[in-house]
Amino acid sequence: GIKLEGSAEDNCQGSGGLAKAPSRLAAVVKDVTGRVRRAKVPKVSKVPIPCCVAKPQALESEPEHEGGGAQKVENSNTFLKKRRWAWGMRRSASGNSKPKAAGEIFVTLRLKPEIPVSNAKQLKLLNLLWAVLLRPETVPHMIDDAEWYACCFPMPESNSSGQFVEEFSLIDIKRFHKEVTELMDLVFLSLFWPHVNVVLHIVQWRYWELSMATLIYLWLCICSPGLFLCSLPLFIMFWLYMFRDREWCNALIGHQKVAPLNKEGLEMVAFLNNSVAMATWIRRLVKDRGGWVENMWELKQFAKSVVANGKAVFSVEEILDQLENEKWVSWGVTKRKMCVNGHPLVYLGPGSVRPDDGWQCRGLPDSGNTKCKMGNGDIGLHLGKNRYHCYDCAAARDGADYCLFCAKGGQNDSMMNFLDTTAVRQLPIWGSLLMKSFKETVCDFDALLDLAKEAAALCISIVEKLRDPREDKLATRIYVACSCAFLLLTVARWILQDAFL
Repeated sequence: GIKLEGSAEDNCQGSGGLAKAPSRLAAVVKDVTGRVRRAKVPKVSKVPIPCCVAKPQALESEPEHEGGGAQKVENSNTFLKKRRWAWGMRRSASGNSKPKAAGEIFVTLRLKPEIPVSNAKQLKLLNLLWAVLLRPETVPHMIDDAEWYACCFPMPESNSSGQFVEEFSLIDIKRFHKEVTELMDLVFLSLFWPHVNVVLHIVQWRYWELSMATLIYLWLCICSPGLFLCSLPLFIMFWLYMFRDREWCNALIGHQKVAPLNKEGLEMVAFLNNSVAMATWIRRLVKDRGGWVENMWELKQFAKSVVANGKAVFSVEEILDQLENEKWVSWGVTKRKMCVNGHPLVYLGPGSVRPDDGWQCRGLPDSGNTKCKMGNGDIGLHLGKNRYHCYDCAAARDGADYCLFCAKGGQNDSMMNFLDTTAVRQLPIWGSLLMKSFKETVCDFDALLDLAKEAAALCISIVEKLRDPREDKLATRIYVACSCAFLLLTVARWILQDAFL
């Protein structure tokens, strides 16, 4: 490089220092020119030319060899000409044909990082990559560099739980409540209450043969503990047969909360000879027909007159006729469910009680396609699915069964449609602490609720398969396996004697 002697104070003194000493400036320029001519100039292949500027033909030819001193001078002159031409092109492109002042210097800077990235910066990049893969909602909070906003605009948005919280509304709370209610109905109506009712039948001696056999079995197991393990396969075989038999199954699990709302259901509940159970069944009947019970005490008093000695005094139509004149019952609260032909539908329960060996949903007429959209179009028990039956269509040998979705006409609740409006979403209540706590509750229990629904659906599918009358081969294999297990355990108990257990 070229080093200029002297300090900045000697060369430039204010804005007019060079103008006051022209002789001194000429001496400096002459000295620089001489040093450039005496310097050994490297071979230049191309001259840096500004973009969008054509290169003249005179500068395309380059010297291919270096000679003596004259050749060096020629190379130096050519180099200076090229530099002057490039300098003029840059100034012409920038619009400055003349310098603004004498002694003006143009400086071009090029920034190039030569220091490697530090460990801290690498760690920050790794954390950012980890957040993008696993926690995308935290990415906007981790980026504090303005270069991100300049190079990557607009800012990327991710569909995460943060966005879910921002779009949270009353309809989400309603849906969460609906899912919880469906889960409770699925577990209690299909699994819990039917099996509890079996225990109540045995304990309360409603079938004295079954209660007596259970008492003798427990007495033998207490006297000989080894007998319990040997007889356990027979115990499984017995109850599998009882639940697969339709008459015994309906008699044992006919609970007031799962009994159908027809003549057979009324007889099942009346057999319990309990006014409280009958009041629960009548309340379900009124609600299904579009009414609402306002006074539970009056309902219990009325239920006492319906049951007498384990039998129903009135029929279903007579009960409804008497309730129409009662002041403590409101009618027309909801619309009664109808079939596609306009006939009233009767609720037959969630499948715990079996009026027949299977049913299939007729579905909704949708451009000639009557298949059920909820997956109930095939014949089966459909345990856990609410079943509605039309006796008028059944008499005409037409499709007479509907699931809950098809019985409603495939329409959502009117309250759900109201809550999904913009006016409701803009209410100021969403900024309150109560709504924030609701948001956290829904977000925290959403995954747990899905897991519970999957587990309940798995258990119900197993029970349904065991009770399905079309699964005779499966039942036969279970009977054979239990018989073999009973024989093996009996032989092992006879061989081991006191060492058994």
